[in-house]
Amino acid sequence: MIWAIVLIGSLLVVAASVKAVASPARAVVGLLGMGVVAFASFLILAITNSTGDSGPMGGISHAQLEADRIMTEQMGSVVGPGMESLMMTNGMLERSANDAYLRTLEQHVYEVDRMLGRVP
Repeated sequence: MIWAIVLIGSLLVVAASVKAVASPARAVVGLLGMGVVAFASFLILAITNSTGDSGPMGGISHAQLEADRIMTEQMGSVVGPGMESLMMTNGMLERSANDAYLRTLEQHVYEVDRMLGRVP
């Protein structure tokens, strides 16, 4: 978000400079060129941020972490054969054998709790 503000501010400064120095036709061409550059920059930034490693989640999808967080909450409150059956078919037990996954899940749970105001 900060990059967008910086880029827009830079475009305004360049546009004002070009308009003060060049003819109106050159200013329009310059602004169109800057617009194309800005669009390409935002497109490249969006593509690079949407692919590859997801950073703090270590390549694990947010949807999977959220499903496992909900499952963990249910395991703490629901007892019975239905929960035992769900635990055996869910796959969370296999994922929880991985220490890195558990750390990532704990971080995700902490971030959700922080957003909800449960922790400072």
